[in-house]
Amino acid sequence: MPEFSPTINDGKEYRKKLYTYDEILKIIEKYGLPQEWNDDGKYGPERYIEAYIWSDETINKYR
Repeated sequence: MPEFSPTINDGKEYRKKLYTYDEILKIIEKYGLPQEWNDDGKYGPERYIEAYIWSDETINKYR
């Protein structure tokens, strides 16, 4: 979550979005961790949550 590939267009609300730490916790609370409900890939491409970590100072340059 989120998938930015143009080939994935399933309408899920968390697609093609970036989240802060607090925001991703709310998404996890709502949907659960994909490795728990889709560990074998049976339900689509969600198998893990990919994270990129930046400092506020750095990311604020691009907001």
